Amino acid sequence: MLPTDDELPKVPQITIKITNIHNNGKCSRGFQIGNVFQYPKDRNKMCPSALSVLHPYLLVLAYGGKNIYDPQDPNTFSISCPDAIHPVVYKMTRSEN
Repeated sequence: MLPTDDELPKVPQITIKITNIHNNGKCSRGFQIGNVFQYPKDRNKMCPSALSVLHPYLLVLAYGGKNIYDPQDPNTFSISCPDAIHPVVYKMTRSEN
């Protein structure tokens, strides 16, 4: 049985925002530029394929890691979903609580 949200370890809030949709700007799942999700709260509202690609980066941010490739913004990653026709770009930002 999966744990409830109350049973999960507490992690910082991570905001996930759609910043771009390539090739005609139309997501195959109907998401649009500007849509915002809060992780982990909204994970069930996200596209499962996109979430599977974002997940490793979300874990880095959730457990205190940093984006070593961008020292100017170490609390952010921008990653594209695996849709080969209309890739959606998600920007993940850890809140500095």
